[in-house]
Amino acid sequence: MVQIGSNNSSPQPSPYRGQRALMLLRVSSPEQEKGFGWPAQEKEIRNKLLTPLGLTLDEQRHIIRDTYTGLEFRERPALNRILEMAQKHEFDILVTDVLDRLGRKGLARELYRMQLKELGVRILTTDPNDHADDDSLVGEMIRLIKGYQAEEELNNIRRRTMNGKRVKIEGNKDKGIAPVIGGNGHRYYGYKYILDERGKRIGISLNVDVIKVDEDGTEWTEVRVITYMFETAASGVTLRQIAKYLNEKGIPPPYAAKSVTSKNMRHAPAWQASAVSRLVRNSVYYGDARFYKKRCLGKVGGKKDAREITSEKEQVVVPVPAIVTKELAEKACKMAQRNKRFASRNNSTPEEFLLRGGLAKCGYCGGSLRTQPHHSARKDGSVRDYTLYVCGLQGLLDICKGCSILTPVLDNAAWEHAVEIIRDPAQVDAKVAAYKVEDPTAERRKNIKKKLAQIRQEQDNMEENLATLMRKGKLNSRTEERLTENLNQLAEQEQGYLTELARDEDTHVKWQKVQEKLDELHQICTDMREKLNDPTYTPSYQTKRDMLVFLGIEAIVWKKERDPKFEVYCTPPDIVSLLCSVGPQ
Repeated sequence: MVQIGSNNSSPQPSPYRGQRALMLLRVSSPEQEKGFGWPAQEKEIRNKLLTPLGLTLDEQRHIIRDTYTGLEFRERPALNRILEMAQKHEFDILVTDVLDRLGRKGLARELYRMQLKELGVRILTTDPNDHADDDSLVGEMIRLIKGYQAEEELNNIRRRTMNGKRVKIEGNKDKGIAPVIGGNGHRYYGYKYILDERGKRIGISLNVDVIKVDEDGTEWTEVRVITYMFETAASGVTLRQIAKYLNEKGIPPPYAAKSVTSKNMRHAPAWQASAVSRLVRNSVYYGDARFYKKRCLGKVGGKKDAREITSEKEQVVVPVPAIVTKELAEKACKMAQRNKRFASRNNSTPEEFLLRGGLAKCGYCGGSLRTQPHHSARKDGSVRDYTLYVCGLQGLLDICKGCSILTPVLDNAAWEHAVEIIRDPAQVDAKVAAYKVEDPTAERRKNIKKKLAQIRQEQDNMEENLATLMRKGKLNSRTEERLTENLNQLAEQEQGYLTELARDEDTHVKWQKVQEKLDELHQICTDMREKLNDPTYTPSYQTKRDMLVFLGIEAIVWKKERDPKFEVYCTPPDIVSLLCSVGPQ
C-alpha cells in the first residue's frame, strides 16, 4: 500500500499514477474564504497527493471550493455536484486534505463514500490515519470513530459556549453579579450599548442622539420614534401608515447606514410595516430584554435552521431602561393584531384571484402584488365594486413607482397563456419531462439496507460466538467484555443507519407524491385539451391554479406609461423546490 504523505526518499511506485483527480476544498464560513483556508488545503493536497502519486488534474473544471458547515451533510450542493460528475465518470479519485472536508458526521460520510465507491470513485486524503481508501472492517471502524469524535468535539464546544453565554446573561444573585445584555447582533433601536474598559458590552442605555430635525425645530431621536410608534399604534393607526409617515418625515430606518453600503441592497433604505411590527412586538421597550426566545431544531432540506418558540419559563429576562409602559405596549400590539385581522387582504376570498401568492410581480421593485378591493360611484348613484393587483411597496421605496391592474384582466391573460400551452401536447410533454427525475434517494437507500444486512449478520455471528464460548465454559471476563463492546458499537451503527434510512424513506415518499402529481396534471391537460373548444366548459379554480404553478406561469406589471402594461411568461419552478414543499404522508 502506498504511504500517502510520507517523506520516504524512495517511495513505492504509485498505483494511482495517471488517474484523474477531483480536488475538494472546504471552509465553514465566508470569513474563512478570505483567509488562508482554501490556499493552505490546496498546497497540502498538491504536495502530498497530486505530485507524489502522479495524479492528473483539470485545473479549470476539477477544483471545487465549498463553503459549508461540516456538521451539515444533506442537501449540500457541492457534494451533489461531485456525485453528478462521478455518474458521468469525469474523474477517478476524490482528493482532499482530511475526511472532515466531506463532513464531520462519520456515518453520513461513510454513506457518501459508499455512493462514490459504487460509481468506481476512490477517496484519498493527505493524512494516512484517515484510512480514506481502506475498504477493510478496521478501516471503516476507524473512519466512523474519528467521525464520532469530531462531531462530539464540536458539540462540546457549542455546548460550553452556549452555557457560558447563558450564565453571563442570567448573572448570579448570590455572588452579586448582575445580568448582562448578551449577543453580537444588531443593537436594539432606541438604545446604545454601554461598554466596559475592554470594549465589552455590559448593558444598554437610551439613545437620545438627534437623528432628524423638522422645519419647525422638532428634534427626532430614536427614543422619540419608538414612543411615536407605540402611541400611534395604540390609537388604531395601521403599521403601514406609521411606516409611510416616518418615510415622509425622512427619518432613517434601523441599520440604514449599513444597508446603503451593502452590495445586496438594491433600493434606498426605507421604513416598512414589517420593521415597525417587529419593534412594536419587542418586549425590550417596556423594560424586559428577552433572550432564548427560540430554539434551533436543526437544518431541514438544506435550508436555514428550523426554529420554534420557547415558553416564557425557558426564556431569560434582563431588566433594561423602559421607553414605554407595558400597558401601552400591550394595547399597541392588540390594536395591530385587530388591524391585521380586519385588513381587506385577509378578508378577501383568495379563490377569486389566480395569480395571488407571488405569481404576479411589480415591474419596478420586483415585489409580489397583493389584491386590494375598491369602490367607485357611478353617475346613476350605484356603486361599482372591483379589485386590483397593486404593489405593496409603492411609496416605501424610492425606486418603486407603483403599479396596479384589474385582477380579471391579468388572471384572464395568464389563463389564456396556459391554454395555449395546454393545446400543444409537445409543450406539455416537455414540461413533464423537465420535472421527471430519478429517485434521488434510491442509491442511498440501497447502500443503507446493504449495510444494515452486514451489521445484522455480524451481530448474529458475535452472539453465536458468545453463546458457544459460554456453552463450552471458555468465556472469560476479558473476552466477554470485548464482545459486548463490539456488539454495542454495532447496535449504535445500526440505529444510526436506521435513522438515515427513515429520513431517506420520507424523501422518497415526497418524491413519489411529486411524480404522481405530475402524472395527474399531465392527464388533466390531456382531458382538458378535448374540452377547451366547448364554450360551456369552465375548469375549477383549483384546476386553473394547479396548471399555472405546474406550467410556471407568472406575470409582471408596470404603469400605464409602458406599453404593453404587463407581460405573462413561464418560469418553471425547480423540482427540488417542489420536493421540499410536499409534506409528509
